[in-house]
Amino acid sequence: MRRRLTLIAGFILLAAVGAAAQDDVLAKAREVARSGHRTEALTMLESHLAQSPRDVDARLLYGLVLSWEGRYDEARPVFQQVLAQAPTYTDARVALMNVEYWSGHSAEAKDRPIGSSPPTPAT
Repeated sequence: MRRRLTLIAGFILLAAVGAAAQDDVLAKAREVARSGHRTEALTMLESHLAQSPRDVDARLLYGLVLSWEGRYDEARPVFQQVLAQAPTYTDARVALMNVEYWSGHSAEAKDRPIGSSPPTPAT
């Protein structure tokens, strides 16, 4: 019984350390991007996403940094991927609407209400 409790406690500790590391990467990438070093922030996030491809928060931030760089055609599928994984992620939906608006597709932005499903990316 004691061995099981130790094992469970170890797993909980590893999960907490992993979550803290994710938060640290996101905080660091956000700060680097805000300081004007967006290419460096994108590299940090790409590295993190290679290790944690289902991290929707990191992917959202990656798409945001792309959009801040005016790289709308690259940001759009990133937000669509976030929404495919987490359809109710409002921040991703708003970011996608902004990208549509900023890239001159205001009709698409208006046609994409907050609660709607993301479009299926073309293959």
